[in-house]
Amino acid sequence: MRVSIRILPPHFGHKRGSTLYIFWISRAWFFMYHFYINDSKMEDLRKADGRKIFMVHINAAADKPVGTFDSDAYRLMPGDGIIPTGEIFNALKEIGYQGIIIILTKPY
Repeated sequence: MRVSIRILPPHFGHKRGSTLYIFWISRAWFFMYHFYINDSKMEDLRKADGRKIFMVHINAAADKPVGTFDSDAYRLMPGDGIIPTGEIFNALKEIGYQGIIIILTKPY
């Protein structure tokens, strides 16, 4: 049996830096939007095991200061926001991620 976990932002009752959970769980979803709005660090993503990421959800975020997002209402289509998509994709490639990539639309 494989276990996956959806990593949620602080406004859903979880704490910042939640991408680090990828180290000890069986499988994780990676949400680009939540990674960005929670001020997660690229160096933390580069420490993760890409084989443990189940799928990557991509989209963008509105141009707001990190820490001021209080919902998913600021989710945008990829390319319409300020998330450093290229840098994140490069990090995912570096850690060996070869799984599914899904574009999430707003709202979902």
